[in-house]
Amino acid sequence: HYEINGPVLQYHPFFRCYNKTNPAAVRQVCHQAMSFLTLARSDTVFCEGEVPSCPKMFFVLSGRLLYIREGADASSLIQGQWAAEPVLWTKWVHQGVLKAVTDCSLLCLDREQFCHVAHTFRTQDFYPAEYAIEYADCLNTLDKGSLMDIHDRSVDIDDILRKVFGEDTLVTDRRASGMMTKLMRRKSRKSARESTVSACDMHDERGFQVGHIKSEASDMTAV
Repeated sequence: HYEINGPVLQYHPFFRCYNKTNPAAVRQVCHQAMSFLTLARSDTVFCEGEVPSCPKMFFVLSGRLLYIREGADASSLIQGQWAAEPVLWTKWVHQGVLKAVTDCSLLCLDREQFCHVAHTFRTQDFYPAEYAIEYADCLNTLDKGSLMDIHDRSVDIDDILRKVFGEDTLVTDRRASGMMTKLMRRKSRKSARESTVSACDMHDERGFQVGHIKSEASDMTAV
C-alpha cells in the first residue's frame, strides 16, 4: 500500500514533511486510511452545503474535475492536486461543488482513520495536531466568501509548515517536491501516450474549531 499510496499522499506538502519526521505513521495511513474512487463523467464528488457523513480528502490520480463555487471562478483539478483538505482538521461544510469533467480516478483519505493512526503513532512533536491548530487559525482569518474546498493562496501552506516543522524541513521538502514534480511529469506523459491508445456554515462567531485531532493534542500535553 505504501509503495502505491505514499507518493500520491505526498502530493501534499504536509504529508511529505510528515513522512520525513514520522514515516511509520505515514505507512500506516497508507495501509488503513486510504481507498480508491472511480468516477464517470458528470459524477459529483460533493455539493455546496453538504456536511460529509464520512469526511474524506481527495487526491486526483487521473482525469479532470471542475470545482464550482458561487462568487469565484471555476477551477480545474488534475493529477497531482487535491480537494477537501479542511475536513481533516476541522468540522467542515463543503463550500462548492466538485464534479468530474472526464472519467476520473481518485485516492481518498478517510479523516477518522487518519486521526486514529496519527494518535496511535504520535511522537513528542505531535505534528498533525500542530498543523491542525495553525490551519484552523488561518481559516479564522478569512471571510466566509473566501472559504474554499480546494487549495488556493488564501491559505499559505508553506507558512504553516514553517511554523510546524521548521525551516530546515521545509527547505528539504522543496528539493523533494522538485524531484516529485519531474517524476509526475514523466508519468503524465506516459499516461497521455497510453490514453491515446485506450482512450452549512461553520464560520460562526466562535470561528473554526480544530477537529478531534485537537483533543489528541490535549492528551499529548497531559502526558
